[in-house]
Amino acid sequence: MDIENDNNGVDAERIDDPDAAHGELARAEDVLPTTLHLLPLTERPFFPAQGVPILMNDTPWIETVEAIGETPHHLVGLVLADAAEADHAKPIDFHGIGTVVRMHHPVRNSGKIQFIAEGLKRFRILEWLSERPPFVAR
Repeated sequence: MDIENDNNGVDAERIDDPDAAHGELARAEDVLPTTLHLLPLTERPFFPAQGVPILMNDTPWIETVEAIGETPHHLVGLVLADAAEADHAKPIDFHGIGTVVRMHHPVRNSGKIQFIAEGLKRFRILEWLSERPPFVAR
């Protein structure tokens, strides 16, 4: 690996590996975690390639949002739930398929949490690892 100076005077790493795939993007399925924190949606499903603000009550979801913020990838699964209110959703209320999203700019204000959700890829819940918030599934 060499260090080069680009045109802006910033040092940049150059990898001198003939087998490296230069300029290729990583596919979502190659880099997504095998376990995710989950948040319920009650109005409509969320799809990949969307980028929209999500607004939810901070109780009981603040623990989940804080846990997501501590991960290096800031990924969460948004899943449609058949509960009257998202705050009272249980694993049995969740649909089996959701969307992995990257959480951007979470803000807590006046009893609400708001963040921008960037949809990445659909996923299927294989196993519940927790039965109450913060929900985690594989």
